[in-house]
Amino acid sequence: MNQVALADRGSTTPLDSNCRRGLSRVGSSLLVALNGVLWMLVLGVQVGLGPKFEQIFTDFGVALSGLTQAAIVGSRWLRGTNPGQLFPLWPLAGVGISLILAGCHVASRRNRFATVVLALLAVVGFLTFTLLVVAYHHPLQTMIQSLQGGA
Repeated sequence: MNQVALADRGSTTPLDSNCRRGLSRVGSSLLVALNGVLWMLVLGVQVGLGPKFEQIFTDFGVALSGLTQAAIVGSRWLRGTNPGQLFPLWPLAGVGISLILAGCHVASRRNRFATVVLALLAVVGFLTFTLLVVAYHHPLQTMIQSLQGGA
């Protein structure tokens, strides 16, 4: 059969297959990079900014929503400041996330399920970061409005 007949039947050539594999690897690499950025942002906000927000909210006596209280507890957990906690968990979280991402990246070369896991991790990372922004922004906005004289 000639190439035209193969193209008409929807068959792929080895070149097409290699291109798809290359694109899949690039996509997987981009998902790993996106995940790394998102999860490092989450850890950075929780470990670096969480204590500052907690202090501000405590100093001003701001009533906190359940979401903000959960974010503060998560921050304490990552920093190791919960009562009875022996060490901070942010290094373990960072290493764990890195190992999961590396494992999924390697597995995604052979398995589409790993690519789906990478995509889901990116969605979860984005939603977690968004919830942290909302959790810390809303009480700050309420506090600023009350300081400016607005109810």
